[in-house]
Amino acid sequence: CSRYLRRPIGVNLRLCVSLTASDALCAFFYITMFILNVFIPDSVSMCFILLIEVCKYSTFFASVFTLLALALNHYVGIVYPLRRHVITAKTARCAMILAYIVPFAFFLALFTIMEKGFRAGETFSFFDRERGCSNAKISDSQAFRLMVVIPFILVVLTLSFLYGHILIHMGRVQKDPLLQQSTGNTNSTKRSSNRKLLMTLVLLAGSACLGWLPTVIQYMVTCPSCILPVEPKARMVLGASSMSLHILKLIMDAFIYSSRLIEIRYSMFVFSGVMKNKLRTLLGLRADSGPPPSEFTRYLSETKENRSMRRK
Repeated sequence: CSRYLRRPIGVNLRLCVSLTASDALCAFFYITMFILNVFIPDSVSMCFILLIEVCKYSTFFASVFTLLALALNHYVGIVYPLRRHVITAKTARCAMILAYIVPFAFFLALFTIMEKGFRAGETFSFFDRERGCSNAKISDSQAFRLMVVIPFILVVLTLSFLYGHILIHMGRVQKDPLLQQSTGNTNSTKRSSNRKLLMTLVLLAGSACLGWLPTVIQYMVTCPSCILPVEPKARMVLGASSMSLHILKLIMDAFIYSSRLIEIRYSMFVFSGVMKNKLRTLLGLRADSGPPPSEFTRYLSETKENRSMRRK
């Protein structure tokens, strides 16, 4: 649906689309790991499994850092509105690129440096199913798990501080009599938009906590050398439960985007209309191109079609 987004595409929307992409990639690598480990074990080299692990961890942290970038952008826009010009589309693109590159480089280096990573067994043998990275158990190391969990906890604490400060600031603004007297329609509309956007981001942060925190806690306390060693069957049940919550988080994010962001709602409306017309054409029926619903009137008046749409 991204090609149906209308211009100008704001920083928040760019980051939301990037967050969707990182969520989808993370889910893909989670499912791939689950299939390889449970349904077709020993089908590929352990080095290949470790490479998928690197991609899984890096896309997970890409989601975490993109959510942090969203919170920072909203924090600056509400608490320090005069400095909002500092965060531009170029800044957002750089942040999105770094959110993918830095975690991938970090975990690739970590899996290479640590003894139970790519150097275990036959080093970097991605196509040797039997000897390639045999006995690689980097995920069982408590030191490795700490390096995964500590950055996540720091980001969660930062998000809590940012959202808490935003809520306190908005409460003070609403109670300030001078600001209430000087408020016009434009400022009132802007504050309403900020509240809606804040609620969207709070919902995203809440779904992240629901999906990520149980996974991180289970990941930290149930390895053989960790605080709470458990039986393999119990570990499998805990792993399946945390993975289910993670998938639920991805589903919740999709509903949040589609229900809260008008840009996403409109692009989905156009996309569904295009698909329906293609189906009607295949069935020999006439295409239906009715006017868009009234909820999109203001959005259409303030934006213009994407360049790729005008070339059709």
